[in-house]
Amino acid sequence: MLLTPILLLFKKPLAYNNYGYVSDINELEYVDGKIYANLYGQNEVVVIEPTTGQIVNSINFSNLLAQANVKYNPTTIDIGYVLNGIAYQPKSKTFFNWEMLARNG
Repeated sequence: MLLTPILLLFKKPLAYNNYGYVSDINELEYVDGKIYANLYGQNEVVVIEPTTGQIVNSINFSNLLAQANVKYNPTTIDIGYVLNGIAYQPKSKTFFNWEMLARNG
């Protein structure tokens, strides 16, 4: 399979919520008509309506640390130790986040 990179240029910030524009949008995935984006440095993924840029949902992945039997807060070791980065597997409808999985729906 040959992949062709696509360059996206935004004329304004990508996403906003009730408080204004949201920065640190990272690792975008387009799934079922929505953009899923990791917030860099946080254990959170936001769901963005692509036509408006409005954040329509937020998913906090902090509970995955407890499910993986992590007994400490990784950010106390390094602020970069967060559930950063997402990928999506359409066949199984599975999101991959950090080294853990979260089922979509």
